Amino acid sequence: MQKLILKLIAGNVSIGKIKDANIKCDYGDVEIDEVSNKCSVAVDCGNVKVDKLLIKENSDIKADLGNISINETNDIYIETKVDLGKTNIGKNNRNADVVLRLTCNCGNIRVNN
Repeated sequence: MQKLILKLIAGNVSIGKIKDANIKCDYGDVEIDEVSNKCSVAVDCGNVKVDKLLIKENSDIKADLGNISINETNDIYIETKVDLGKTNIGKNNRNADVVLRLTCNCGNIRVNN
C-alpha cells in the first residue's frame, strides 16, 4: 500500500507494509508492520506498535494515554518527550538528517534497534 489517511473515533487499526501513514485514532490501538517513507500517527487513548520504521522523511508519533513501541528503525535521530512514564531508546544518531518525534503524555516509549 502506498498511502493511508485514516481518522477513526473508536476501534483498533492494524496495517501491514505501507509507504506513508497518516493516522488519527481517538480510542484504540494502532499496529503497523512496516513504514517505508514517513508517518504521522496520533492516538488519544491507546497504544502504538510499529515493527519496522524505515523512514526517509521527518515523522511523528503521539500517544496521549498509551505506550509507543518500535522494534526496528533505520539510521535516524529520535527525539522523545514523556510527561509521565519512561523512555528507553536503543541507538540514536544525533547527526541524522531524518528526525522521528515521539510524544507520550502518560505512557512509556520503547525503541529497540
